Amino acid sequence: IEKARADVEFVEEAVSVEPDMYNWVVGRGGRTIQSFRDSCGLIYARLDRDQQRVLLCGPKVAVQEAVAMFESHIMYFPVFRQMDEEMGQIISQLEEYGDYNARWEWNWFRDQEEEEHGGGRSGKG
Repeated sequence: IEKARADVEFVEEAVSVEPDMYNWVVGRGGRTIQSFRDSCGLIYARLDRDQQRVLLCGPKVAVQEAVAMFESHIMYFPVFRQMDEEMGQIISQLEEYGDYNARWEWNWFRDQEEEEHGGGRSGKG
């Protein structure tokens, strides 16, 4: 009976999100938050900017899985932000040496990676 109840009982939980992580959590075009919603089987996953949190609703087990996924994703934010900063410095140096396509090529590469891997890899959203 408990398992059956867990399968049909809907709950809503919130995961705290700092404002500088909003783009990271949502992803370009909403890809990250949508893919987490779909892969966990949530009814909805949405960013509540006023309360600085992501609201997750669905079956209890699905919400628990989504909370774990978002918490793990948030833990990687500093690493990807640092990577973006370092790539920005490298691109600026390349531009100083005359490679004026470096920034465009890097953005194209990141867009291709997101399409191939399901989005959400960029720290900038």
